[in-house]
Amino acid sequence: MAARERAAGRGRGSAGRGKAVRASAGRDAAGGAAPTLLDLDEGGLKSVLESAGEPSFRARQIREWVFGRHVLDYRAMTNLPRGLWEKLSALLPADPFEQGVIRSAAADGTEKIVLTARDGERVEAVVIPSDQRVALCISTQAGCALGCITCATGMGGFRRNLSRAEILGQAVRAAAFSGRRVGNIVLMGMGEPLLNYANVMSAVREMASDRGMAIGTRRITLSTVGVVPGILRMCREDLHPNLAVSLHAAEQRRRARIAPSARKWELDEIIDAAGLYAEVCGRPVTYEYILIEGINSSQSDADRLGKLLRRRPAKVNLIPLNPVPRSNLRPPDAESVRRFKLKVEAYGVITTLRAGRGAEIQAACGQLAGGRGPR
Repeated sequence: MAARERAAGRGRGSAGRGKAVRASAGRDAAGGAAPTLLDLDEGGLKSVLESAGEPSFRARQIREWVFGRHVLDYRAMTNLPRGLWEKLSALLPADPFEQGVIRSAAADGTEKIVLTARDGERVEAVVIPSDQRVALCISTQAGCALGCITCATGMGGFRRNLSRAEILGQAVRAAAFSGRRVGNIVLMGMGEPLLNYANVMSAVREMASDRGMAIGTRRITLSTVGVVPGILRMCREDLHPNLAVSLHAAEQRRRARIAPSARKWELDEIIDAAGLYAEVCGRPVTYEYILIEGINSSQSDADRLGKLLRRRPAKVNLIPLNPVPRSNLRPPDAESVRRFKLKVEAYGVITTLRAGRGAEIQAACGQLAGGRGPR
């Protein structure tokens, strides 16, 4: 069935679906643990406060501290009475992560943050500075089941989904560490966002909301390997972040070699679903293409990519492969990358080259592994 047919009715009942996503917040806390503050939306927090005999307006105060000032410690919320923060500390922990943090910085200012969840699982986020703002790259799963050959996360295997709180907590913690205004958030870290759909979309809703992080959907990007059911489900939502699809090849067989999940979702089906999403949100889809020497970086590969995406609402982001431990794959040389870019652009496709950031601290695209190397 065509992607357009499966997404039929995308404009109907979107408000109800938004309520359903918000109502699901907290259902999938890490490892079945009791929810933390960030597992709850504003309505959920008000309910907790009212059940504890506290006025509901405290919810607004607490959320202003969390999302406006990036504070995850009730004791530092100076307009809360001591009795309340003592009660909340026991009832609803503010931070989904342990206090200990591993931080490493690259010469270009990129910083990697390793956070430890309450069950001991490690999660990595990256802070990328630019002018007066920063971009945050955050994770949505601990590990990944898709096994892409360019990615250390997938080589380490899948462990579990991250909760809504753990997704939001990375953004809040990273913003606090940076001390600068957050310009963009990209869900491009560890894991496949669309295989953790409810928690991811609930977190995105909070990031975009004026009463949350106030980032806005045009400055939030969700990156997927091409999970077609998830893309079609996003078409039916009432909010639409930017979509990036990890393409890496313009033919099915070659793509399946790079991204084994390609065997489940055919290339044409992915392009069809992404095109529908571009139509719904009114913005082009970005196709990420990791260049690997001897596999997908020839001029004929560039020809195929240009032909596939010409006259589509699309942009291409070329990414020379970043080194991954225990992998013999290498990026092409700079001249080959330049020629590849020119060839794709000749088809009228907007093409950019991603600047490598943080590779020296294993923080660049494909290098995050949650403190674990490939198996």
